[in-house]
Amino acid sequence: MASSVEPPLRTCRTCGNVERNLHYRCTQCGRDYAAPPRVWRRATLWVTVAAAVVLVAGLAVAIPLQLSAKRESEARQSSAHHAAAAREAARESVAQRPRTGRLAAGSPMRSPVAVDRAGASAPERLHLRRAELVVFEAAVTRDARARFVRGRVRETLCGPLERVTHGTRLVNSGEELDLAVRIARYDCVAVLRDVVKDGHVVAHFGHEYVGAVDFATGAYVLCLAIPHPTENDARLAVAPLSRACVNAHGVRLQSGFDNDSRDTRHPLPLLAQAGRAGAPHAPPQ
Repeated sequence: MASSVEPPLRTCRTCGNVERNLHYRCTQCGRDYAAPPRVWRRATLWVTVAAAVVLVAGLAVAIPLQLSAKRESEARQSSAHHAAAAREAARESVAQRPRTGRLAAGSPMRSPVAVDRAGASAPERLHLRRAELVVFEAAVTRDARARFVRGRVRETLCGPLERVTHGTRLVNSGEELDLAVRIARYDCVAVLRDVVKDGHVVAHFGHEYVGAVDFATGAYVLCLAIPHPTENDARLAVAPLSRACVNAHGVRLQSGFDNDSRDTRHPLPLLAQAGRAGAPHAPPQ
């Protein structure tokens, strides 16, 4: 029995054929009635290709621009960092500038301290040299109190510049006890407070100084010694100490100076000039 349903009217989008057909393919070209024409497919392909080309071209321009902007930003930051480091180093250089003087007693008259004499007996010389060291420590204390308003400097304690320790215990003595040494170099701390562990004082917290004392003239040089930054230190730079601070004749190293036999015998110009500032006071008879 024949079907009474009339096939739908279809228009082929590819060849334009109009016909009634129950099937989904055109009888003229064999393509799906709903399939887009080949021209449209090619146009879509070209649009896709063009969009990809535009995207690639845009990336080719944008990426170098972004990298260039990043480099410029890093260069500006690096320049600002170097400028800040230079300012910090200059500030520290001024703070660490050597200060000279002649050892004077703490009386209102500030009379010169008796100095070491090569012809005196060993006990007398040791007594005079210990007295000179005490007065030098007092000079460091005065300097620290004048520099730092915050925190009261209690006293200054000086030890040998080159310390030999066993644990926390200092095993070598200061150069004031070596009568063959004319110029002693010291590592000092202007003490703000003690560091206590298990009921014992193990260290002293305060401002660090270094200095040199010429026992023959009573002249001295002292310098504030700003510690070198540690790995976690936020400081930008550190200024090297002047060799005059420790009467160093040797080659400058990364964290100091190489030892030289002249360090303890011959004063550098700054220490020598301080020694000529006035005649040394004769020791009491």
